[in-house]
Amino acid sequence: IRLQSEPFADVVIPITSSDTGEGTVSPASVTFTSSDWGAERTITVTGVQDAVDDGDVVFTVSVGVVQSSDTDYNGLDPTDVMVTNIDDDTVGVTVSPIADIVTSESGGSGTFTIALHTQPVADVTIDLMSTDETEGVVSPKRLIFNPGSSPTGQGDWGIPQVVTVTGVDDLMMDGDITYTIVTSPTVSADPLYNGINPNDVANTTPSFD
Repeated sequence: IRLQSEPFADVVIPITSSDTGEGTVSPASVTFTSSDWGAERTITVTGVQDAVDDGDVVFTVSVGVVQSSDTDYNGLDPTDVMVTNIDDDTVGVTVSPIADIVTSESGGSGTFTIALHTQPVADVTIDLMSTDETEGVVSPKRLIFNPGSSPTGQGDWGIPQVVTVTGVDDLMMDGDITYTIVTSPTVSADPLYNGINPNDVANTTPSFD
């Protein structure tokens, strides 16, 4: 920002961001005096990481109405600046690991985790089921990821949730049995997180009989 002529009094111009969740400005104002009015002032705009897959967002850096005792400058309204904050978030669900989980008919268990890549704008629900509950059961059978946070952290979107698979003794000499924990497609009022189909998880229960 620069002035086009020398003022006879200080000239103050406020600078604000229309969306501080996407970008901030510094400094918050610039002042020109009669002795340094010819020097340009640099405004720095810094993007803000919001963890939400909201696409590229345009916001405005408002160059406010001039405040000065110089009547030629007082009340002038400089042109605002349009800024685009480039989004670097992509929705998704990670299941880890997706294979080589071994349980046992003696009640041995294994675990895997499910995590969201980005912050949703609504709850995200994932149901789970075992394709063979005579060999292994899954707990919990439903996961809910919250867009915010809770005092205990339970269900917070940014915390991977642990799923436990426990082997079942079927009293049969049936050898090692492979089965699958099916992760159902996500259900959410957030359209970007609704209908994502996470990876299923392969499990093996060695025979205990």
